[in-house]
Amino acid sequence: MSTQPQIEYPYTMQIKVVGYASPVFEQQVEAVASKHSSAIQPGTDLRQHQSRTGKYRSLSFSFNAQSREHLDALYRDLEACDQVVWLL
Repeated sequence: MSTQPQIEYPYTMQIKVVGYASPVFEQQVEAVASKHSSAIQPGTDLRQHQSRTGKYRSLSFSFNAQSREHLDALYRDLEACDQVVWLL
């Protein structure tokens, strides 16, 4: 039986959020990311990529998780956004 590796916090990780290609999606992700980390600067630290068809957009940013609870709270808030389709 294998055990998952333990993460030592604080830990900086890449978060990728995929959603519908709309300005509302980017605004929602920026708002949630800023709520959970003062290090994220809306409009500058979010990297984006448009899907080939133009229907989806992915946004990536670095997140400095202070604890597992901090990381879980970020994911819960992102999942609650109506424009978010996937979280990686």
